[in-house]
Amino acid sequence: MVWLARMALRNLARNARRSLLTGVAVVVGTALLTVGLSWINGVTTTIFSNAADLAGQVRVATPAFVLREARLPLYENLEQTDALVQAVQALPGVRAYPAIRTQVTATVDEDIGEHIAPILGAPLPYYQDVLGLPAKVVQGRGHGPDPSEAVLGAAIARDLGAGIGDDLVVLGQTQDGSLSPLKLAVVGIAETGNGLGDRLIFVPLERARWLADIPDGGLELLVFGDDFRAAAALAARIRALPELEGLSVQAWLEREPYDQLEQIVSKIFNFLSGIIVVVTAMVVLNTMLMSVLERTSEVGVLRAMGMKRSHTVGLFVLEAMMLGGAGSALGVLVGSMPALYLQRVGVDLGDEITAKVDVPVSAVMHGLHTPQIAGRIFLLGFVIAVLGAALPAVRAASIQPVEAMRRKK
Repeated sequence: MVWLARMALRNLARNARRSLLTGVAVVVGTALLTVGLSWINGVTTTIFSNAADLAGQVRVATPAFVLREARLPLYENLEQTDALVQAVQALPGVRAYPAIRTQVTATVDEDIGEHIAPILGAPLPYYQDVLGLPAKVVQGRGHGPDPSEAVLGAAIARDLGAGIGDDLVVLGQTQDGSLSPLKLAVVGIAETGNGLGDRLIFVPLERARWLADIPDGGLELLVFGDDFRAAAALAARIRALPELEGLSVQAWLEREPYDQLEQIVSKIFNFLSGIIVVVTAMVVLNTMLMSVLERTSEVGVLRAMGMKRSHTVGLFVLEAMMLGGAGSALGVLVGSMPALYLQRVGVDLGDEITAKVDVPVSAVMHGLHTPQIAGRIFLLGFVIAVLGAALPAVRAASIQPVEAMRRKK
């Protein structure tokens, strides 16, 4: 086999122009594939990560609340959350935060609200550690020690015409249906990076509890582990806790509308990924096919000189392995540079687009280039190059030497 490898190297060097063109096709194909798949990987990861951050990787609630969730039934709440938080956070690497989400009417310096807006009440560590809200404040500051302070998402702030220092009057309901007014001081406006977050009013948990008249509880317990992709396994661990018996425990991708969102987004981007892979594969495959088919007469000469059919096929496969290996490695390296640029800088879709969609799409979408993607693309480019050479080589080697030698180069 050593002599066959040497012959393959000589053939590549002897036909430098053909080898260069074939290698360039492999490099370009794998480079484009690297950029495309890294971008798609980043977009899907961002959407799912945003969804898990807002909804909780795992959500604990009463079964009755889950059944009536669309109506936001404040009366179906977790009356006491401290014990639940302690039980859940006893698990290694797990954090839990009580939360209250409801709808209110809101206005600036008026007694009667003009806009319907979602309000979220949660502990300040949730805003800081999970949502990273203080770092996303573009005007004013984040929450301070005063529980009557509110941070507004950029979209709801524009709708309300609210600015720093304004008094925001919201009118909600208690859990028994009574009207519940609340006056808040606007201390910050945040661009959360996605349309759903930019439409929220963020208040401390104490104010939301007062608004809903749930003194020590919440509607949900939002639970987080190390990786949102492992939410299903985390939910299984939490369900096993005796303190949570009788409660509903769901991973984010098991809940509506996130379950449908995950399926739709996955199908869309799998389809796009498939198109990119197929187009790239066709370019590389076509180049390798033409490269070998042009050498049918050469196959006839080799066979006439006594080379076995298996050695003839092996010669072309070795050439393809060398070209495919070097081209795929160089292509992944070349494609990694724009992929890492997209990962660091991203593409600004604009607030006008993200503010109008009901999925947590970030205004700036980043790619995500990983060693796994690089490895898969290298292997894919290598395999396509080898198949592109092996298939026509087998066909050419099966032709009688005299007939093959008559073929034009």
